[in-house]
Amino acid sequence: MVWHFRKADPQLAVVRSRELKDHLLNFIASDPHRIGVLEGNKIVEVKNVDINKGRAALRWISKYKWDFILGIGDDITDEDIFSTLPENGYSIKIGYDASKAKYCLDSPMAARSLLKQISKIGMS
Repeated sequence: MVWHFRKADPQLAVVRSRELKDHLLNFIASDPHRIGVLEGNKIVEVKNVDINKGRAALRWISKYKWDFILGIGDDITDEDIFSTLPENGYSIKIGYDASKAKYCLDSPMAARSLLKQISKIGMS
């Protein structure tokens, strides 16, 4: 379950997200190994720690022989994907926070531009 607060009042969002995280951590304190609380880019996520984007990506990556693998993300929850990609895969973090990604881009607009360029190469 994810609470997104990108469009919330910035000051109130900081206070409320901390309150939510604290309440959730207190609630799951009896079994912290099965449930995790993550803070990301204006999100608070509650999830089974054994399930993540990286494991889901790995299922797809493992099924076929891919010519090109690219993972792009802007959030802490995307780090699982970056660490799961094979050595010949490309991982890109949007923003300059510490990351497991090999590369970074300034913004979603830069990522969109890159994807347009890649799609043109694929069509030629």
